[in-house]
Amino acid sequence: MAVLPITAAASILTAKITIEASGAQVYGYINTIALLFQLLPFADFGVGAPVTSAVARRGLSRRAQATCRTTLQRALRVLVLSSGALSVVVVLLAIFRLWPTMLGIPPEHAETANSAACVSICIFLLAVPAGLGQRILIGAGKSKTFSLIGVVLPLTVLTYTYLASLLELEPLFFAIGSSLAVFVTNAIAFVLGLKAIDLSFRETVGQIFRSQDRKRSPLFDAAGPMLITTITSALAIQGHRLLLAHFGTPEELTQYSLIAQLYFPIWSVVYMSSTVLWPHFSRSEQQPGLWLKSNLLLMAVGLSGAAGLVLVGPVVVRLIAGEDLTVPTAIYYWFAVWLIVAALNSTQAMLLTRPSRIRLQALLSTLMLLTSVPLSIGLAPTIGAAAPVAGTAIAIVFCQLVPGLLAGLRIVTGVDSPPSQRRPEEDNLSASV
Repeated sequence: MAVLPITAAASILTAKITIEASGAQVYGYINTIALLFQLLPFADFGVGAPVTSAVARRGLSRRAQATCRTTLQRALRVLVLSSGALSVVVVLLAIFRLWPTMLGIPPEHAETANSAACVSICIFLLAVPAGLGQRILIGAGKSKTFSLIGVVLPLTVLTYTYLASLLELEPLFFAIGSSLAVFVTNAIAFVLGLKAIDLSFRETVGQIFRSQDRKRSPLFDAAGPMLITTITSALAIQGHRLLLAHFGTPEELTQYSLIAQLYFPIWSVVYMSSTVLWPHFSRSEQQPGLWLKSNLLLMAVGLSGAAGLVLVGPVVVRLIAGEDLTVPTAIYYWFAVWLIVAALNSTQAMLLTRPSRIRLQALLSTLMLLTSVPLSIGLAPTIGAAAPVAGTAIAIVFCQLVPGLLAGLRIVTGVDSPPSQRRPEEDNLSASV
């Protein structure tokens, strides 16, 4: 929780500097480009989850240690190749000047938007392989280290934004700061992650293309469903700005972006709090006491954050935007509802991490996307900037939260338990990761 004040303050200052330098109307477009990379979770092909599980189980046996190392090297190989391929696609889209059309950017900002989007995403793709460091820290139970590293991202964004304002860069180039911050954060996390599990950076990275093991990797047993989960979640949640860019007004896009600037630091606290559960549930699912306690605790964190968002949010937005922008009260309340249901759902996300469980996550997440998008578009004419938030919150409740809670109860009480859970000492680690 100590991270939240720093993160929130950095986010608020970043928004204020950006709006003062570019204007409230352009801020929404800057935010859309800045967080565009969050629509590209498929860049890691879902291999992060298997790495977390492999690291969490590495202490069970010597075979588990070997599996951990092999899984990490194979994951790195996938990420290096996929990042390179996606970078080519990003550059080609920029060459044909397709980014402004895809993002709903008006013609007067098209040229700058095209360049900013290309540079921003390419920097992010360079950071993707090192992103496994965060997964390693979660699996190793280093939640405090993981939380502290989270401060680096908003501080790096703030530093870049301040320098960009001093240099008087074109407004849309302010968006590059987010990707640059991800690169710095991932690099630090990767180094610390390898240190946490006693692996050499040179040996790990140097061996990713030298492995002679050509057996079918079990990596994608979990990676495939996790890939679907991350893609659908990103399209439903990070696609909010694109929906407003195409179906809303510039003012509504800015309204959403400002409240989201407050929402996501609070959500990061909930997420980082929930990640400590992954190693515990990965080793043993049948922990009803831990499951119940975690649900109640994370719900309390969500309620506290939601109350702060509703009570303090309007004051902060006025501080950032002054009198230039009016934000409807309904947006604050819908963001608060979204935070509460997402907090409740986070325990289930950490419980459903085995291959069969992740397949259930993928199904529920797909249903959520198919419900959220049309619902958000349908609500846009009536509630404006709050539409995508309301659509997502409602979809999460009926498509993820309720079925997830029912599935979680069956799992932790042993009603739905795989044979490997009953005999953990004989668990086939390769099949599980």
